[in-house]
Amino acid sequence: RPELVNHYTSGSNIYEIPVFQRNYEWEEEKWFYLWNDIKELYNSAVYNMSKDSNLTIENALQKRTHFIGTILSRAISPLGGGLGHRYTVIDGQQRLITLFILLAAIRDEEVGEFNKIPEEDTLSYARGKNKYQRFTVNRVDTKIFKKIIEGSCKNGLTASDSESLLGKAYMFYR
Repeated sequence: RPELVNHYTSGSNIYEIPVFQRNYEWEEEKWFYLWNDIKELYNSAVYNMSKDSNLTIENALQKRTHFIGTILSRAISPLGGGLGHRYTVIDGQQRLITLFILLAAIRDEEVGEFNKIPEEDTLSYARGKNKYQRFTVNRVDTKIFKKIIEGSCKNGLTASDSESLLGKAYMFYR
């Protein structure tokens, strides 16, 4: 069924990429196309809002969406206490990782260097209500992904982090 990106970045569910899935492989060409598609949606909303000042950003898109591809996941177990479920991502992990990195880059540009992001702020999407990591990646990518998601890279990347594809994606979107 169609889902909003917000479904993965908010709420109480946890999404995990199993260890047998491939490492992050997207490169600049795919980052570029995704970014252009997002900018096109944004520009459409801005244009519609300039024509009608009563529109909200949600209404300004006038039901336009962007299909990022199929994301296939399977519920593994309930988290308990009505918090949601733990899911394993079967297909779509490259897209989800890229979306989380893109949102982290936007957040870090918006918040700026050395500013702490309050946990209740919507830009602090990486952690759920009980401080669990909302999205985990495989072992090879875990360290840099966690740094990016938690906001530890907004003042720069280490040399080794900047050589990884995750680091390169983050800097591309910054």
